[in-house]
Amino acid sequence: MSTPAPTTVPASPDELRARLVDSLLSKDDGWAGLTAAARVEQALREVLRHAFVLEASLEEAYADDTVITKRAADGTPLSCASAPYIVTSWR
Repeated sequence: MSTPAPTTVPASPDELRARLVDSLLSKDDGWAGLTAAARVEQALREVLRHAFVLEASLEEAYADDTVITKRAADGTPLSCASAPYIVTSWR
């Protein structure tokens, strides 16, 4: 008798957002800056990033990377949502 493969439950937007912010807070590379800008941390925890990058999966929306929001007919990126680590540098 074989053991059934474990099923994975996709992370919720809240879980992904919390992981992203916690990851940013734990960085020791000069980008985090959240300890000095509590309002930025609060915004990152509360704003539903996936609501602004509809063409991205939840995982892509909450990755610490840019999300392309518009492309030219040939596929060249024209516009993007900033990577969250860039947002953390705002004071």
